Amino acid sequence: MKKFLRGLIMNQFFLLFCVIVVLVIHIWLNFKFPESNLFQRSGGSITLIGVVIVFRKKISYGFKATVEAEYIIDGGDSTDNTHIINKEAKNNVKSEIMGTGVILLGAIIASYGDLFFRCF
Repeated sequence: MKKFLRGLIMNQFFLLFCVIVVLVIHIWLNFKFPESNLFQRSGGSITLIGVVIVFRKKISYGFKATVEAEYIIDGGDSTDNTHIINKEAKNNVKSEIMGTGVILLGAIIASYGDLFFRCF
């Protein structure tokens, strides 16, 4: 079970799917109960999912283990691993950009979500 949950946390597309599901459910609930401002409340959940996207490695493996793994010295291994390192670095940057975007989306919804539905 723990391995399954770790796999879900590490999958950024599953986490984006969760953002979409949260948005759709809260939009539907806001139309059903307009005085409740449920869409605005979804901003907190979306922000939390964004934080998980940005820090998913540290959450999954533990902060100390992740930091130690990032600074392991290979002991003078002469094989060229730069393409692997570059690919992992690109994935980390993409994940951080996506997570930051989700955090900003959640913050905007949490702050101004009630105004969005007043326009309709």
